[in-house]
Amino acid sequence: MVSAFTVVGVLVAVGGAAAVVRDANRVGVTRPYAWAALVFASVASGAVLPTVVPDVPLPGLLVMVVFGPTLYVLERDDSQHGDAPSDPTTLPSQRVDSVEDED
Repeated sequence: MVSAFTVVGVLVAVGGAAAVVRDANRVGVTRPYAWAALVFASVASGAVLPTVVPDVPLPGLLVMVVFGPTLYVLERDDSQHGDAPSDPTTLPSQRVDSVEDED
């Protein structure tokens, strides 16, 4: 029998994957459907695993759920700021302005 937690978790995973596709297309991240699949897999596995293995530890489950969205956010940030030279004395928003001023 499928629990309500599992159904809600899978629906959240589908919504998260749809949001990733929309955001990746808007921002210009490459392979948006691959990132959406990673987000869906990590969130859905976190929703389904407690049904299959009732004694799963909560910290490990949370790490699984956060894994996909965290990697996508890091890739999104890298696609926006990855080509700029590294400068530890400025914030990323200030660095973009200073690079444009030099050209």
